[in-house]
Amino acid sequence: MILSKQREIGFILVIVNFIGIVATIVCSNYNLAIAWSLGLCFGFVFQRSRFCTVGAIRDVFLLGNYNLAKGVLIYLSLSTTFFTILYTISLFSPLKIVAKLEPIGLMTLIGAFIFGIGMVIAGGCASGILIRMGEGLIMQWWGFLGLIVGSFLGVWLYDWHHPLNYGISYVFLPEYLGLPIAMVLQMTVLLGMLGLFYYLDYKNKMIDYPFPQSFQQTAASLSATDKILKKPWPYTWGAIILAILSSFVYLWNQFWGITNGLIHLFAGLTDRFIMDINHWTFFAKNPNQHLLFFNHPLVPLVIATVIGSFVASLLAREFRIRKTAHPRFIYSAIIGGFLMGFGARLAHGCNVSAVMTGIPTYSLHGWVFLIFMTLGVLAGIRILTKYLVVF
Repeated sequence: MILSKQREIGFILVIVNFIGIVATIVCSNYNLAIAWSLGLCFGFVFQRSRFCTVGAIRDVFLLGNYNLAKGVLIYLSLSTTFFTILYTISLFSPLKIVAKLEPIGLMTLIGAFIFGIGMVIAGGCASGILIRMGEGLIMQWWGFLGLIVGSFLGVWLYDWHHPLNYGISYVFLPEYLGLPIAMVLQMTVLLGMLGLFYYLDYKNKMIDYPFPQSFQQTAASLSATDKILKKPWPYTWGAIILAILSSFVYLWNQFWGITNGLIHLFAGLTDRFIMDINHWTFFAKNPNQHLLFFNHPLVPLVIATVIGSFVASLLAREFRIRKTAHPRFIYSAIIGGFLMGFGARLAHGCNVSAVMTGIPTYSLHGWVFLIFMTLGVLAGIRILTKYLVVF
């Protein structure tokens, strides 16, 4: 695609999406309008800020760089604050705010660990794969294929692994500790880690630049429009905006996630064109049958996330069809994506639904998932550096 035309095409897509959202509102399809709007915003912010969960963990242990990890902690702290405010209001009003709770069992630990390995091998987390797809990275389309196959296998084997996930039932921390104590405890952990990373950065004389300083100096001379559309955003910007967007998801009374939306999207395609899968336990158990497959609210959100990234890369004139340099990276993307998809089904969550949604909503499952996902990332780094990087 010609560089000089990318921004013009991007603006055209912005207008087209705006008209489409207005049309869905006029037709009273409010859920679709909300999901599409949020998906576009998530994709845009992720692409501009390079916000990435696996990158945050990987950079800490592999590079000794804490910048992205600080961004993730800022997001979790702000999102926790927003959820607490909204949840408190809901206790005294008709507003309905619910937490993203899941049971904790053996498969939670195994699934989160497998998911962490998959993120490193695939070169991105579940949300990261969608963002890189929108940027034109072919490797992540292969990772996406693996993600779908792994997710479907996990859904098909639901009857086997689901009973193993009930060692501890759904735990909402404020229910056991009280909301004030739960908030103080959680914020102490998050802000304590954030303070530690800032101290380590100060001690190591590191500058909070997500990109090389030479690029930052060049970007300083850009126009106001280019500073938003072309200049890479600091991780802190991404954290703040994503936290604000997450509060809209809470108000929407839905749970932000990636893999669940993808499952329903491709389950709908499978059910319509290949075979009937309504009887699969994962789908048959759903009391809201009308929200299955294409009607699931997260389906348009994940599609719009890819489009939002695509639009952002066009507006920044960064879109490229990037071919995979070596077949081994295709294999690693497929295997990593498969591990993520399968691990997410075992653990009942991914980096977005379990960590970026579960932890701010005081879910013990989110913390357990984060711990074992981190262990998986460490194992994935060993695999990556031993078998995939050096040949």
